[in-house]
Amino acid sequence: MIEYVSARYPDVMLYCRTVVETGDYVTTGVTTYAEGDLVEIELPEYERFALKENVKVSVYSPVGLLVFRSTVIAIAEGSIVVLGSPQIASRFGEVRQYPRVTVSAPATLYNEGETDHALDITVENISLNGVGFKVYAEVNLSRTCMLDLTLGDQLRVRCPIEIVRKEEKDTHWFYGARITTLPADVSQSLRAFVLRRQVDVYYEHKKAELRKKNQQM
Repeated sequence: MIEYVSARYPDVMLYCRTVVETGDYVTTGVTTYAEGDLVEIELPEYERFALKENVKVSVYSPVGLLVFRSTVIAIAEGSIVVLGSPQIASRFGEVRQYPRVTVSAPATLYNEGETDHALDITVENISLNGVGFKVYAEVNLSRTCMLDLTLGDQLRVRCPIEIVRKEEKDTHWFYGARITTLPADVSQSLRAFVLRRQVDVYYEHKKAELRKKNQQM
């Protein structure tokens, strides 16, 4: 039993009886995965659901009934994945407003006011409001810089960032930065990219579980 005073997200969601409702259908399953924006619900009637279908989710957690409206964003053998509730996550201790995903992508950084002096970096993770990157040489970076990053084939993220953390590693320096402004169209595209990456990670997780299960048979 999870004690209310120490309940944390995603523990309050995991392995709980969960009711999923559509306009004309109700079924019961169990939550088995909650990371970032995603919540997985295992249920026998998973084939009754469709991608982008709107649903109501009721989680019978030890801390009480947790209810939120959501959308089906992935379907796997024996389960569906819905968008989680930021309100529930923040209520139970999730401090990050936006999920961060691993990318490992080359990018360019410019000190404030020095657009002719580029620094090659490697972006390790990104969210809608932050970025983490590696630098393989000690350099003097201004607190505010301009990031120029391409994700995938089409998404270009060019925006100012504010460095908030610097950490020395064995082979490089790691920086954490806050994205200060982002155009609305880029924000929307980045949001879609982050969500797709989370779904990719989920399917990788499911494949790993299947391999482990087959090895134990």
